[in-house]
Amino acid sequence: MRYFKYKHPKTTERRVLREQYATLDDEKKKLVRKDRLLRALSRTLFIVSSVSCGIGLNWLISRIPEPKMLPLTLLAMLGELVLRILSIVVAIAIGALLSIPIAKRVNDSERTVEREVLSRACEHLRAYYGLCEPCLVTKCFDSSNPIFPKHDVCLFFVEGELRLTANLTYGFFHGDKDPGCYAMHANEITLSQVQYGHHTATQLEADGVTFLLGQRALPFIRKHILTTDAPN
Repeated sequence: MRYFKYKHPKTTERRVLREQYATLDDEKKKLVRKDRLLRALSRTLFIVSSVSCGIGLNWLISRIPEPKMLPLTLLAMLGELVLRILSIVVAIAIGALLSIPIAKRVNDSERTVEREVLSRACEHLRAYYGLCEPCLVTKCFDSSNPIFPKHDVCLFFVEGELRLTANLTYGFFHGDKDPGCYAMHANEITLSQVQYGHHTATQLEADGVTFLLGQRALPFIRKHILTTDAPN
């Protein structure tokens, strides 16, 4: 069995944004540009105000006279440390208070992404992992790989090799939702039917990695794994 993963996760998000933007009318494109401007302005204001407040507060702290007696000097050093930590907290709070009103004006129009756009934006992942028919989308209830549980997965065959990856038929927005792909041959696979809570699940195990899949996975894999002329 082998495991491989697309190495540029940000590509998915960029493709989704481009696809989404291309489908918008002129009015919605104006809203997207406005959202981007407001988001950039909010981030810039937060950084500038936080840094400025932090510098100003630390300058004021440095102007506090230092006592000449040793015991008081030690207390003053401790007090200065506490004040500098508080100055960081206050600076961040002021930056947030100034930037949040602007951030709230963002309509997040780019995030309302239709399923069709998500699907088109994952074309590069379907090509990379070789997604093809026959293909089954099923639930992954649990797995020894913590990335897969509670997600839909695709099962498909490439040159007689079973591959398992995320549900790429509908696609997704963030590239970090791509868990990678497992590829395994028939002689590496152990299949069984088990009970998982109220569900009858298919247990797929290969090279120490285990998946608990939907009930339909068992007949699907058994039907196609022995087919020597599975499509490329």
